[in-house]
Amino acid sequence: MTQPPGLLKPMIAAVVSQIVATVALAVCLAVAAVAAAFGIYQALRLALPRLKAISLQDFYWKKDADTWKMQKCPLGQGMVDWQKFFSMVSAAKFTGPLSIHVEYGPQDALGAMTKDLEFARAQVQKAWAVRG
Repeated sequence: MTQPPGLLKPMIAAVVSQIVATVALAVCLAVAAVAAAFGIYQALRLALPRLKAISLQDFYWKKDADTWKMQKCPLGQGMVDWQKFFSMVSAAKFTGPLSIHVEYGPQDALGAMTKDLEFARAQVQKAWAVRG
């Protein structure tokens, strides 16, 4: 996954790992937001011990003049490697809820929700079938 320059990955990762290590908390992982901040797989590894819910969103980076901005998009059309993500979640034996966030302004909201749900369902079925 490529990211625009200037993100504070090491500092954010250190802060998150300290919080997770020292505080008794449950984590709801917002995939797009965390991926944009410092990478979803590193965040997922840090969050897995306390992961209780996952918010599914996809995104890509869009350059606007001289600034990179996160552009949300339908699941499977962005930068998240969902096969890798769900294989990690499945391997951790995650059993919490998944929520799908359709915040990319589709013309047909119901159709977009249906497509995102079908995409997520297929990814989950594939990852959990491999796990057995």
